[in-house]
Formats: sequence, C-alpha cells, structure tokens
Amino acid sequence: GAFAIPGISFALAAVFASLALVPGLYRTLPVLVLALAIRHLALGVAPVTGAVLLVGRGVTDAARSLGDDALRVMLRVGWPLVRPGIAAGFALLFLTFAKELPVTLFLAPPGTRTLATRLWTEATEGGYGAAAAPGLMLLVLSLASVGWLLRTRAATVA
Repeated sequence: GAFAIPGISFALAAVFASLALVPGLYRTLPVLVLALAIRHLALGVAPVTGAVLLVGRGVTDAARSLGDDALRVMLRVGWPLVRPGIAAGFALLFLTFAKELPVTLFLAPPGTRTLATRLWTEATEGGYGAAAAPGLMLLVLSLASVGWLLRTRAATVA
C-alpha cells in the first residue's frame, strides 16, 4: 500500500527516477504531482472501489427492469451509491497530500511552501510558536474535511 515504503525511501527513488528519465522536469510541479499520485493512488482508489462494488449487477438490473436506460440508471442509482466513496477518496487524498513531507521536500519546485514544510521548518529551527499556526491549520483542514465527509454521508443516507 501507500505506506509500505517509508516516505524518505520513496522520495529518494522518485528523485532518482526523475533525474534519470526527465532531468529537465526535476523539481517541477508535474513531477511532484505524479510522485504524490503514484505514492498514494491506492489510498484514493480503495474507497471508490468499495463504493462501486456496492452497485451490484442486481441493483442495476432492477433499475433497468423498471424501464430506465443505462445513462438514467447510472445517474439515478449508481451515482448516489458511488458518490460517498468518491468523496471519501478525495478527502483522504487531500489530507494526505496536505501533510506529505518527504516527497514535497525533495521534489517541490524551489520556494514552494506548504503547510507541512512550514511546520517542519519551524519545528526544526526551534520556533515552536511559529510552528503552531501551520499545525493548527492542518488540524482545521482535517476537521473540515471530516465534517464535509460526514455531511456528504448524511445527505446520501437520508
């Protein structure tokens, strides 16, 4: 899975691959996004896969037997069942990307400042008071995304 390889090992491998395959793109946004996507793909796909499996053949066959065409079945039956899984995958990826440090440190374009890099920089320099603001922001983002997930799930169940 996403966490089977330590972040520093993955980051160094991504640096090596970037320099060996496309040296001109090293420390650019496309390489950073690609590395993050590869590292955390399973984390985002797992909830979506689970949601898609909920839409079994029997559910779609029942909707089709009531006279709906394939597009209407997807919009009226499939989408409401899959939407919470997509939202969960998005929220998990968003939070993971927001706190990702090793890959960001090694592959982000020069001058890029993320919450994770600001928190790390301040904490390593002993500026714990200054590190509190990015730490609090990560906490607020986490709470907001969990709240959004719960609201999305409640709207789907109701």
